[in-house]
Amino acid sequence: MREGDFFTVLSDRHTAALILELYEADKPVIMKDLQGATNHTQTLRQRLDSMEAEGIVVLDTVYSPHKYVNVSLTDVGKEIALLVSMANTIIPGAI
Repeated sequence: MREGDFFTVLSDRHTAALILELYEADKPVIMKDLQGATNHTQTLRQRLDSMEAEGIVVLDTVYSPHKYVNVSLTDVGKEIALLVSMANTIIPGAI
Protein backbone atom coordinates (compact mmCIF):
# COMPACT_ATOMS: atom_id res chain seq x y z
CA MET A 1 0.00 0.00 0.00
CA ARG A 2 1.32 3.42 -0.91
CA GLU A 3 1.64 6.12 1.68
CA GLY A 4 -1.59 8.06 1.86
CA ASP A 5 -3.76 5.19 0.59
CA PHE A 6 -6.62 4.28 2.86
CA PHE A 7 -8.23 0.83 2.83
CA THR A 8 -10.87 -0.57 5.13
CA VAL A 9 -12.95 -3.70 4.98
CA LEU A 10 -15.76 -1.50 3.62
CA SER A 11 -13.76 -1.16 0.40
CA ASP A 12 -14.52 -4.81 -0.36
CA ARG A 13 -17.60 -5.18 -2.57
CA HIS A 14 -18.99 -8.15 -0.60
CA THR A 15 -18.87 -6.40 2.76
CA ALA A 16 -21.95 -4.26 2.09
CA ALA A 17 -23.99 -7.37 1.24
CA LEU A 18 -22.87 -9.04 4.48
CA ILE A 19 -23.75 -5.96 6.51
CA LEU A 20 -27.21 -5.75 4.95
CA GLU A 21 -27.84 -9.44 5.54
CA LEU A 22 -26.90 -9.09 9.22
CA TYR A 23 -28.99 -5.91 9.55
CA GLU A 24 -32.08 -7.52 8.05
CA ALA A 25 -31.74 -10.57 10.33
CA ASP A 26 -31.92 -8.29 13.41
CA LYS A 27 -30.38 -11.05 15.54
CA PRO A 28 -27.09 -12.99 15.57
CA VAL A 29 -26.58 -15.13 12.46
CA ILE A 30 -24.61 -18.37 12.34
CA MET A 31 -21.53 -17.81 10.18
CA LYS A 32 -22.23 -20.75 7.86
CA ASP A 33 -25.56 -19.12 6.96
CA LEU A 34 -23.62 -16.18 5.49
CA GLN A 35 -21.76 -18.31 2.94
CA GLY A 36 -24.03 -17.13 0.12
CA ALA A 37 -22.12 -13.84 0.12
CA THR A 38 -18.84 -15.52 -0.84
CA ASN A 39 -17.78 -18.79 -2.41
CA HIS A 40 -15.17 -19.84 0.17
CA THR A 41 -15.53 -20.33 3.91
CA GLN A 42 -11.96 -19.14 4.45
CA THR A 43 -12.63 -15.91 2.52
CA LEU A 44 -15.79 -15.31 4.56
CA ARG A 45 -13.91 -15.89 7.82
CA GLN A 46 -11.11 -13.50 6.80
CA ARG A 47 -13.65 -10.83 5.85
CA LEU A 48 -15.54 -11.27 9.14
CA ASP A 49 -12.28 -11.17 11.12
CA SER A 50 -11.42 -7.87 9.39
CA MET A 51 -14.90 -6.53 10.12
CA GLU A 52 -14.48 -7.51 13.77
CA ALA A 53 -11.08 -5.79 13.94
CA GLU A 54 -12.68 -2.60 12.63
CA GLY A 55 -15.51 -2.79 15.19
CA ILE A 56 -18.33 -3.57 12.75
CA VAL A 57 -19.28 -7.07 13.93
CA VAL A 58 -18.89 -9.30 16.95
CA LEU A 59 -17.94 -12.95 16.44
CA ASP A 60 -19.05 -15.20 19.29
CA THR A 61 -17.92 -18.84 19.26
CA VAL A 62 -20.46 -21.18 20.88
CA TYR A 63 -19.53 -24.73 21.88
CA SER A 64 -22.91 -26.17 22.84
CA PRO A 65 -24.26 -28.54 21.53
CA HIS A 66 -21.68 -28.25 18.74
CA LYS A 67 -19.21 -25.56 17.76
CA TYR A 68 -20.50 -22.66 15.65
CA VAL A 69 -19.87 -18.93 15.32
CA ASN A 70 -22.58 -16.32 15.85
CA VAL A 71 -22.11 -13.06 13.97
CA SER A 72 -23.86 -9.86 15.01
CA LEU A 73 -23.50 -6.17 14.24
CA THR A 74 -22.08 -3.74 16.78
CA ASP A 75 -23.72 -0.36 17.28
CA VAL A 76 -21.27 1.08 14.73
CA GLY A 77 -22.13 -1.79 12.36
CA LYS A 78 -25.84 -1.01 12.72
CA GLU A 79 -25.21 2.64 11.84
CA ILE A 80 -23.18 1.60 8.80
CA ALA A 81 -25.93 -0.86 7.81
CA LEU A 82 -28.54 1.88 7.99
CA LEU A 83 -26.45 4.10 5.69
CA VAL A 84 -25.81 1.23 3.27
CA SER A 85 -29.52 0.38 3.28
CA MET A 86 -30.43 4.00 2.52
CA ALA A 87 -27.88 4.11 -0.32
CA ASN A 88 -29.29 0.86 -1.71
CA THR A 89 -32.79 2.40 -1.63
CA ILE A 90 -31.63 5.49 -3.51
CA ILE A 91 -29.64 3.50 -6.09
CA PRO A 92 -31.39 0.10 -6.37
CA GLY A 93 -29.09 -2.81 -7.18
CA ALA A 94 -25.92 -0.86 -6.36
CA ILE A 95 -25.06 -3.38 -3.66
